[in-house]
Amino acid sequence: MSREFDETGRPESMEEREKIAEQGLRWKVVLKVWLIAGTIFFLLTGGFPWASSGLMDAIMGRRTTFPFWETLIYHYALAFIDTVVLCFVVYRFKPLGAILLGVFTGITILYGLNFLIFRTILHFDPATEPDTFLTHLGFSAITCATYKGMSIPRVMSSGLKAEKEEHHPPSPGSEGGKFKHA
Repeated sequence: MSREFDETGRPESMEEREKIAEQGLRWKVVLKVWLIAGTIFFLLTGGFPWASSGLMDAIMGRRTTFPFWETLIYHYALAFIDTVVLCFVVYRFKPLGAILLGVFTGITILYGLNFLIFRTILHFDPATEPDTFLTHLGFSAITCATYKGMSIPRVMSSGLKAEKEEHHPPSPGSEGGKFKHA
């Protein structure tokens, strides 16, 4: 298999870039994904828009009576733990397999632990169980899809420009892709 690289030494083919992403966990991407998914599911307290109250009073879908700042801190702490677990589980897989495995992990392990700790041991309100389940389902899918999408190295813009010019010569009246101004 021949490997094609751009002038910066980065692989140009999608397969090569996916292989790089599957070699190890990319911590900068994990942190970005945590902030993205954590914020989405802090704002969507019921897991999805049609199940949310808009009150931002839930920790990963589980309603609380904690003050706002406490709820915010606990939510992001739990979202960080869940993000690290999910990203660690899925980084070795292709995107579709990663999302499916991530959703399975999110529902069975992460939701299962959440249920065990909050419902069984701490006796939180059972009325929010559907919201908590939906939040874990959506959080897992979005976290895994976002991680896989962001973890694949991008082709440098200069490589894309060279490829574009090679296949699409400049149009008449333009010089090197830039239009002349009269």
